[in-house]
Amino acid sequence: MENRIIEEAGDVDGLVEMLFEAALTERRLPGVLKKKYKVVWPDIPPDPNLAFGYNEAQLSLGNASAAEIDRYDRMLLATHLLDGEDAKILWAAAHSQVNRDRGPAWRQIGRLLGKGGPTVKRRFERAILTLWFRLQSNRAV
Repeated sequence: MENRIIEEAGDVDGLVEMLFEAALTERRLPGVLKKKYKVVWPDIPPDPNLAFGYNEAQLSLGNASAAEIDRYDRMLLATHLLDGEDAKILWAAAHSQVNRDRGPAWRQIGRLLGKGGPTVKRRFERAILTLWFRLQSNRAV
């Protein structure tokens, strides 16, 4: 498992990209609970102007492919090499980065964890380097 992650990532920046892709893949997976259908009739919007497609279309993310799910599983198993706090920071940063152009929202993650934004960013960098070196050391064994 470690060999495939290191080969696909290439370097630490590639590992960060794989982590961010895994967070996007996790959002594209189906929900945990099944929807319960009450009636068979289609839902009709209450406003007749909305019933004929005059409003903006909402696009979904689409389903995740098998290769994306495979990479997600490998990244999920790889983050088990870290302690709980570091893994939590990695996944929080990855999920906050989805659909953002500017990267993770460090200040918001810091509020969730009770730390400052720059501290969370430093801890993220330390955690991703720790993960990289642990993957390298497990590969050598």
